Amino acid sequence: MMSGSLIEVQKFRVIVVDTSKLVDANDLAGAKKRIKDLETSWDEAEAGLKPRAAADWHKLDKSIDDALTALRESSPSQARCKKTLTDLLAMMDRMSGKV
Repeated sequence: MMSGSLIEVQKFRVIVVDTSKLVDANDLAGAKKRIKDLETSWDEAEAGLKPRAAADWHKLDKSIDDALTALRESSPSQARCKKTLTDLLAMMDRMSGKV
């Protein structure tokens, strides 16, 4: 687990929850805009997070990329977007020690 980064993970998790709510409402355009906040803040935090736990960082980064890819498809699938976001939340919760 990324020691000392619980606050950062929680900050990212809030964005994923917001994005999930938009996907649940079938507002995929809104979800695509909201997840951009995750991409930006994640990239900005990389220098501080990655050195602490590179393996965890890479796992989370891959899961974030999966969600970004799903939402950015030319015709995004609500089901695929929901699955990638659910998987991402589950991984964040595991890394936060919630599960």
